[in-house]
Amino acid sequence: MIIQKRVKDLIKRIANDHGLHEDDVQKMVYSYFGLLTKTMKDAERDDMDSFKNVRFMYFGIFAVKRGRLKKLNELRKKKNENI
Repeated sequence: MIIQKRVKDLIKRIANDHGLHEDDVQKMVYSYFGLLTKTMKDAERDDMDSFKNVRFMYFGIFAVKRGRLKKLNELRKKKNENI
């Protein structure tokens, strides 16, 4: 797996600060974002309510903007009509 230098440095610093092995910290970081990926993939495109907001404590909230989803659905419908 290719890791950006900045992320690698952050993982190293966390591991050193907490006395953990770097591989363990890396797994924790990537499992965190794996949850985000799974949650977003589980949503149904045509149902805005199926898109769940994901809040990572001390990091931020990840959410789909309603306008963006609407625009993507319009483009998809237009593309399907042209086929």
